[in-house]
Amino acid sequence: MSKHKHPQYNLRLSQDLKIFLAEQAKKEGRSLNNFIVKTLEETRCKLLTQTN
Repeated sequence: MSKHKHPQYNLRLSQDLKIFLAEQAKKEGRSLNNFIVKTLEETRCKLLTQTN
């Protein structure tokens, strides 16, 4: 049984993008993973709102 509640997904990022995202995450006091998930969830909500 996996120790993770959610499926994992490997993501390849350019070094520049990873550094940028890590800096943004640090400003918000979040982990890089948490920041990416939060940003994707916000984008999903915006896209769903636009299509309705």
